[in-house]
Amino acid sequence: MRRPRPKRGERRIDAATDHLAQYGFAKPQIRNVIHDLLQLYGRDGWVFLEEGSYPMVLNRLLEEQAQQDQDEDGSTITDE
Repeated sequence: MRRPRPKRGERRIDAATDHLAQYGFAKPQIRNVIHDLLQLYGRDGWVFLEEGSYPMVLNRLLEEQAQQDQDEDGSTITDE
């Protein structure tokens, strides 16, 4: 017999968003990054995402933030 699905607020995604929202990231942005990483690693990817308090997710969020800041400044890095 299968276990019932966890209620909202008790799932892995909820724990991740609660943890990472403390850094000031928007919950929808966190969910999108986690979704993208799970697409890359598969459903078993949670082990990699959770290991060490979500550093992989945090790094991706910081990369996105840096890219947004760069786009807003209008500066781009070009190869010469």
